[in-house]
Amino acid sequence: MQKLDQALMNLAFLILAHKNPEQLQMLVDYLHKNGSSVFVHIDKKSAGDFALFMEANKEKKNVFIYSRYKVYWGGYSQIRATFFLLEQAIKNYPFDFVSLLSGQDAPVQPLSAFEDFLKGHRNSAFLHWHKVPAADIWIDNGGLDRIQYFWITAFPKSLGFLFNRLLVVIHAIQKRMKILKKFDLPLFGGANWFVLNKEMAVYADRYVKEHPGFMRKFRNTRCADEIIMQTILLNSPYRDDIINDAMRFIDWESGPEYPRIFRSEDTSRLSKTKYFFARKFDIDVDVKVLENLYSSL
Repeated sequence: MQKLDQALMNLAFLILAHKNPEQLQMLVDYLHKNGSSVFVHIDKKSAGDFALFMEANKEKKNVFIYSRYKVYWGGYSQIRATFFLLEQAIKNYPFDFVSLLSGQDAPVQPLSAFEDFLKGHRNSAFLHWHKVPAADIWIDNGGLDRIQYFWITAFPKSLGFLFNRLLVVIHAIQKRMKILKKFDLPLFGGANWFVLNKEMAVYADRYVKEHPGFMRKFRNTRCADEIIMQTILLNSPYRDDIINDAMRFIDWESGPEYPRIFRSEDTSRLSKTKYFFARKFDIDVDVKVLENLYSSL
């Protein structure tokens, strides 16, 4: 019999995607051929662009493609899509760990190295967190404005100016009348990317099902996908097993984009990181860096 730390590791990956189907295919192919299950949610607004991708993957074992929600940046729709994928993974695959990626992430170390690393952390999860409010980390009242005020996120970009002006008025009224949303649990926040072991994944999925009022409070919030998982798990019996790390190599400093879109000149940096995944990449900006990464794994 194999020792526990040598046993095979079943990995599941949740991927939120909205652009670049060819790039997404590279990620899915790599994860799938290395024995992982993959659960992809395509932004319903972009489904037409992914028709060939969905057709090409529909018969693959342990590759599950969905396009259920119109996903808007910073909106409740991002939370719904994430928890929908988590639910599907729990239903369909006996994983040991589940990771949330975006369609613009890429592996920078072999998946076998990630598996070996997780074998030494079977009772752990990796989730970046801090208390909320956190004035030294987040603007807008340390992050409280994200969830205490009423936000509209589902609108066309062309109408952004109009809706933003409307929100200024709504927030002024809320502030004056002291109508601010309240939460019963201490709040925590951080990057939305995670690596959860099976126990914690099941706990989070069960929590939102058993506490529908908690989930409803995240409607009409903004960027609360960076609060909900942290608040659930840092108030759970598992909090001492959560390692405060999102497990992603992300460059928020170099520019010209924030975070930086990695290019071929970043290959050396990417090869030296301690992390196993990095973001973000864009095939329309530099395809060579992706080709080099995948060919080296």
